[in-house]
Amino acid sequence: MQRYYPKPTVCGIKEHMFKTIKNTPWLLTWVFFIAFAGQAVRNLIDWLGYGILIILTVALFTYHTTKTHSSQQSPKIPLTLKILGTILVISTIFSSYLLWSLLGVAITSVTFYIAWLICKYYRWKEIKIALWFSLLGILILSFLFEIVVALIGQPLLPIPLMHVENPPGLYYWSIGQIFTGGPIQGILGNRNLLGFIAVLFLIITVFNSQISKRAKISSIGLSVLTILLTSSATITVIVINSIVITGVVYLMKIWKTKYQRTKYVVLTFFTGLTVTFIIVFYHPLVALLGRDPDMTDRFTIWKTVFNLALQKPFTGYGWLGHWVPTVDPYQNLIVFGGVTHLHAHNAYLDVLLQTGIFGLLFLAILIIISGIKVWKIAVDGNSFKTIIPLLLYVALLVQGITESRLLLEGNLLLFLIITLYVQKENQAVMSMVDEVKNKLTVT
Repeated sequence: MQRYYPKPTVCGIKEHMFKTIKNTPWLLTWVFFIAFAGQAVRNLIDWLGYGILIILTVALFTYHTTKTHSSQQSPKIPLTLKILGTILVISTIFSSYLLWSLLGVAITSVTFYIAWLICKYYRWKEIKIALWFSLLGILILSFLFEIVVALIGQPLLPIPLMHVENPPGLYYWSIGQIFTGGPIQGILGNRNLLGFIAVLFLIITVFNSQISKRAKISSIGLSVLTILLTSSATITVIVINSIVITGVVYLMKIWKTKYQRTKYVVLTFFTGLTVTFIIVFYHPLVALLGRDPDMTDRFTIWKTVFNLALQKPFTGYGWLGHWVPTVDPYQNLIVFGGVTHLHAHNAYLDVLLQTGIFGLLFLAILIIISGIKVWKIAVDGNSFKTIIPLLLYVALLVQGITESRLLLEGNLLLFLIITLYVQKENQAVMSMVDEVKNKLTVT
């Protein structure tokens, strides 16, 4: 009988997990970290320091990547993404705040450049594990941060705001409630953003074969604990949505039929049924999530933003990304509890407001086309781990309904990476098809 020898370990870490850590592109991990933890950095060194750090990171990442990594197949930029980018640039012509708008376009362009660079020089396997480690770092630092604040025994303000007297509750970086069951805000200073980080981390953990079983169990526990302690209704909806999509993809994979159209007819029927159910039973469902029907004043915010967008429906007010509270029309536009809000709490309304109806139209087209491609990768893939891009993509879009993060920082970076990645995968498939056709022609 063959004897069983346990796999070698290094400090208790299985060999393949140790190799994963060793081979992780750590500079890419830092790029993801600073993209998703931007608010934490700004709470330490304010906007100016954050801007300098971003410039240094972009320069270092560009130099290191182009010098040390061999170029993969360059992702073809989708036509709709090119048109959308052109609309952002054109919006500056009609902008009510030209210099700020130009800065907004520049920041968005840099984000696109980094996404393109990542897709050109890194494989999806590397992107996935670098993203995983960056999210893990944010969660671990968030728990350590919350424990320290709780031990101090009083709420903590961001360093640039420590001079403010009698600040509103939303100004606080953390209120130190981790030992009383939360909600916690972590280093991001926002429970919705921290909960979203936990969801992304959970998705990659569950379906990533690069992670050892022991690390997977502890990581799932960390994700679930974070989701429970943030107590965010949006995150609860995203989790439920991810579970449903996973089940649907699984059924699509095992349902063998030569009539593929039948699958999608059934899927469309049940999707319509679900949407109808949510609309009809909206109030009881919201109450079940422990939230008011107005979704914490969001309906009021959306109405205000939509009415403002109707005043310039075709040109918009000019691209910004983050609202600037010192310029019209954003100055005191949305104020609740003494806090001026810097986005529309809806990515799609924000696009309408800043770029007009054409910007929103081409964003919708881009989302639909990329969504179809990422769905096909998930359903037609050889293993279940191909569902990761789909779940990440849908999570970004769903959060975009209640937050405008889809247009900013880490969320925008990940959205662009997935958009370019599915385009790259489609290119690879088409190249294989052309190669087979050429061989058949020669034969």
